[in-house]
Amino acid sequence: MIDSVRGTLLAKEPTMAVVECGGVGYACRTTLHTLSGLGALGEEVRLYTHLAVREDSVDLFGFSTRQERHCFEMLISVSGVGPKAALAILSDVTPDRFALLVASGDSKSFTKTKGIGAKTAQRIVLELKDKIAKEHMGEIHAAEAFSASAAASLGGDNMEDAIDAANSIASEHLEIVTANPFEVMTKIRNAGAIFIGAYSCEPLGDYFAGPNHVLPTNGTAKFFSPLSVDDFIKKSSVIYYSREALEPVHKDIEFFANQEQLTAHANSMKVRFEDNQEG
Repeated sequence: MIDSVRGTLLAKEPTMAVVECGGVGYACRTTLHTLSGLGALGEEVRLYTHLAVREDSVDLFGFSTRQERHCFEMLISVSGVGPKAALAILSDVTPDRFALLVASGDSKSFTKTKGIGAKTAQRIVLELKDKIAKEHMGEIHAAEAFSASAAASLGGDNMEDAIDAANSIASEHLEIVTANPFEVMTKIRNAGAIFIGAYSCEPLGDYFAGPNHVLPTNGTAKFFSPLSVDDFIKKSSVIYYSREALEPVHKDIEFFANQEQLTAHANSMKVRFEDNQEG
């Protein structure tokens, strides 16, 4: 196994770098992120490599960091994702961004990469989410207290991208430190506790302001709320329809019940209006 190559950078192409080591030029297929970080031709560089041997080809892939190589190897382990698609994804997102997208279940962002459809993106998240979560748990928790402006550094070019990132991560704590934080707050759908403005930092909620500190973590703010008194209150649903209100819709209800083969349910509706049918 070739773990890395270090030598003189001979050539750079849109998807490849050639490194001369010991008189041999190694052509490494790579990402745009790696290419942009390489120096000028003639400088010494190191690429961490992955060797792919198949029946009809032998390909060498090179990356500027072990982390990027690891992300590449995880991607090609996903059913239906080949080296070309993996390089395309990692050309669009950094390794840290990739880990956050997978851990937060944001398959939609992967479809922005050319050639990656919705089903493939969903498969990437499904097959890698648990593995990413275990490997990057510390990084994910560290990201959970970021501000909306910091979200833009995850790849967003404007406030809307930052808001999308915040809703995708669904953090336990979210600080909004922007020019118009109350306006931004109305667009946040997924967060455990939201802190508004420069003077409402996360420890304020922990120790003094008073909201419940039992919050949904690790992206579960997408479908859970903070603990509250409502969680300990027993409730019942109360339904009342008059004959006049039920009559226009009772046949629809009978239809649904019959489709589920719940004939007693259907008959309990039908019997209430038998006098109409007899008339």
